[in-house]
Amino acid sequence: MSAIVNQEMARELLREEVAASSSPGSTTASEWEAKTNSLWQLSRKSNKTFIAALGTALLAKATNPEVDARSLKVSSGLSGAYTARTLAKDVLAAEAPALRIDLGTSGREPLNNQPFFRESQIHRGMPVRANAKAALDHLVECVEAANDLDPNSARLALRGFLRARSIPPAKPEVGTNPAGPTSTSELLELLQAFVRDDSEGGKRAQAVAAGLLEGAYGTDSIVTDRVNDPDRHLPGDIGIREVVDDTWWSIVEVRDKEVTANDLYWVARKAAAGSVPRALVLAMANRSALTQAEVQAASESERCTLFVLTSWEEFLSLVAYERGFSPGFPGEVHRAVSERLQLLEASDAAIDSWRNWPTLLLASD
Repeated sequence: MSAIVNQEMARELLREEVAASSSPGSTTASEWEAKTNSLWQLSRKSNKTFIAALGTALLAKATNPEVDARSLKVSSGLSGAYTARTLAKDVLAAEAPALRIDLGTSGREPLNNQPFFRESQIHRGMPVRANAKAALDHLVECVEAANDLDPNSARLALRGFLRARSIPPAKPEVGTNPAGPTSTSELLELLQAFVRDDSEGGKRAQAVAAGLLEGAYGTDSIVTDRVNDPDRHLPGDIGIREVVDDTWWSIVEVRDKEVTANDLYWVARKAAAGSVPRALVLAMANRSALTQAEVQAASESERCTLFVLTSWEEFLSLVAYERGFSPGFPGEVHRAVSERLQLLEASDAAIDSWRNWPTLLLASD
């Protein structure tokens, strides 16, 4: 018999347990905090999605005690089977950025991959690489143990998981300015130096672009997908949405390589297919300019408003024209970029470099 996991109940419970997990005096299940930490140590270099799988199982069990924590699909045949992928996508992964939960991976559908995609339940025979066997064994032990939890213990187990996976507020290193740059000119100089220092396959540029937009439009309006991980729900690297009706009104493609006229047609087609009326292409690596006629032709081909920007100064100017800047804009962008770097799984060197921004500026002089 299948078990129903009410998503609204799960969402409310998740928020309550995040708050409880950060409260100094709250009770938690320390053994589940330890289990979660052990799973991360085993899976961080083999299959990071195991963390999301455990979090989904614990959230489901805490929401409905009848759930079988091993289940991935209703078709699993387990008593208490439920669809883990939907709960992971629509509740856990959807809430994770705002609630500052590190799921090990920043994808919007963390269970939409191997070994979870084709399997109906979590078991030791799942197809994983040799270096992920130990992590899989531990994950199976965890979900099996979760099935023995009573309702109160299940909530405490979830709380332990959340405490282990909580993202602490960014703390600047000694000698840095915690407020970030204080002027747009200083901010522009910083982001230019940061991206020029090392592209990291486009991660730095994407984090900077998303952070600039977040500083102007607000956190809830900006959604970022991982580099080279397109999501059918977001036809671009970055999406700008209307919070009121949750519709996309613009996408941003961040390119760390030369953009050709043919590429513009592809971007415009993606935007049109997603019913998004506007697309921005950040072609920061372009050495040759695309003509206005080429941009116009691509725009008209799909009836999509297309802008091609070839410098961070142009991008900053466009954002300023559309939204204006508050007095704290540079500092807000600095904070937002720091968080986006973590979500996009940039290197520790990139995160440290961004936080230590005065040092980076001095080095670029």
